Amino acid sequence: MKPSGCLSRGRQAGDGSSLRCESARIAANPPMPMGGMAASVPPQIITSASPRRKELLGLLGLVPEVLPTHIEETRAAGESPVRYVERLALEKAMAAAARRPDALVVAADTTVAMGDAILEQPADRADSVRMLDRVRG
Repeated sequence: MKPSGCLSRGRQAGDGSSLRCESARIAANPPMPMGGMAASVPPQIITSASPRRKELLGLLGLVPEVLPTHIEETRAAGESPVRYVERLALEKAMAAAARRPDALVVAADTTVAMGDAILEQPADRADSVRMLDRVRG
């Protein structure tokens, strides 16, 4: 099964120092008609427990089921931040689609990078302060 669509976006800070990379993959296993939604919409799955992602789909009138995926989130050597989040979104979509072949799967990932360095989840409060100081310059 191949993903039916990909949306990728990178935003750079005004000073060019940091980049927020987001990627979303949509894996549609059930056949979807050309030009619009099917009369019978397949179940929708999101691979994140993010309340914001669920809310955004809700604005479209969709009520997705949350099906978190547990994939290895290790950056490959030489992998750019944008390619990293694209790969993670694809792996999440593929993992969920394998578990729910009847569903429309939406997977996404977001990271913050400064140059080629990815700012991972802070380990503790001191790490959070260090990261914020780094981003502020």
